[in-house]
Amino acid sequence: MIRSKILPAAMAAALVVGASGAAFAGDSKHEMSDAQEAATILAAKTSLSQAIAVAEQQTGGKAIEAAPEQHGGMLAYEIHTAKDGVIQTVLVAPESGKVIKVAAASQASHQEHEDEDD
Repeated sequence: MIRSKILPAAMAAALVVGASGAAFAGDSKHEMSDAQEAATILAAKTSLSQAIAVAEQQTGGKAIEAAPEQHGGMLAYEIHTAKDGVIQTVLVAPESGKVIKVAAASQASHQEHEDEDD
């Protein structure tokens, strides 16, 4: 019984830690630790698979990459979708499942690098 509850939690934590990679480069006031990221995702009302479904519905494309990522000091699911050769980046709020932002992948990547420089 306990094993059936621990295994999904451990898998989710491993996904968050593995997907987050190295610590967020930038100002420490915008930085979340791996433990904070894991806690946020584990407490989220929206799973990564639900966020993928929301992103695919929003763009009409298919998800090609998805992971929790930090954006401007907050954690969001970042999903890249593709349709007709166009790649879009969709940010979905883990706590609500609502789309925060949709942008062309190159624009989102450019904005992310600007956020890191701040």
